[in-house]
Amino acid sequence: MRELKIDPELRDLLPPLSDEEKKKLEDSLLKLGYKGAPIYTWHGYIVDGHNRYELCRKHNIDFLTDDLDLGDNATIIDVMEWMINTQLGRRNLPPAQRISVVDKFKRKIQEQAENKKIESNQLFRGNRYTGKLESSPNGEQSKKIHTDKELAKMAGVGTGTIARYNRVMNSDDEELKKKVLSDEVKINTAYEEIRKKETRICKVCGKEKKIIDFFGNDNICKECTRKEAEKNVNIPKMQSKSTQIEDIKDVYEDVLTAKNAKDQINQDYELSWLNETCTDFISQVNDRLFDLLCAVEKMDREHIEEANSVFENFISNVFDIQEKLNNKMKVEEM
Repeated sequence: MRELKIDPELRDLLPPLSDEEKKKLEDSLLKLGYKGAPIYTWHGYIVDGHNRYELCRKHNIDFLTDDLDLGDNATIIDVMEWMINTQLGRRNLPPAQRISVVDKFKRKIQEQAENKKIESNQLFRGNRYTGKLESSPNGEQSKKIHTDKELAKMAGVGTGTIARYNRVMNSDDEELKKKVLSDEVKINTAYEEIRKKETRICKVCGKEKKIIDFFGNDNICKECTRKEAEKNVNIPKMQSKSTQIEDIKDVYEDVLTAKNAKDQINQDYELSWLNETCTDFISQVNDRLFDLLCAVEKMDREHIEEANSVFENFISNVFDIQEKLNNKMKVEEM
């Protein structure tokens, strides 16, 4: 019987089968023999079929193999991506475990990029594989760094779910992390538990308060925000959207006729507008869903899931905006 090589990183990329799943596979192999797709290998290392290989070896059952051809310049990154695209969809894994798989992939990309910085253009020992896969036989080409949006798509979740998962996994609550990965606690529930423990100092009153006492990422607590709002109670309400658009058009007409258009923009005013708009939005959502109208009490499970989907899309758009800001910052630093 042919002996195949096993790389721990590839073997452990996806979670192991449950005891029940493994027992069903073993019973099928004993009853029917080896059926279905071959065990795929890459340079002799198993990339699909670790469980089948283990059970076939255990019971001396003949199996089929096939070599995976990803091109001469393929690296372990390409192999992992192939494994995720091929195997993740056929495994009924909860979101946290799918994200965990993609997170391993992301960390491997970062590790390889860091190694390339330290060992500039050093090749991986020709065509000799001696134990642990790190690169390709001809891995001169640098691999594309995947964005959070692409990684979220691979995991089949929104970027907002990725962000909340990372927040939980970056916390010091080890027990909660285990419960999330075992699907005992959902990501959103764990995220809220973490948020309740976090604190922030209000830049107005100087007090350290819980995160839930702030609107979004604001540095002013809700209490101070409300007090400030009471002082400005006589200030006219925000204009309607149509009026704002007309005003903006007027501003653009003035700006476009100016010699230096960008000089007409007040950065502090724009930042203030951004902060007030975001804060107002969060406040309106909280008031409508929870604090005043309490609309959530009338929503059934289906509508709550749809509301969560709306927020997933919203958070994804916010991440896109942040990415644009970060790209602008990188350009400024060059």
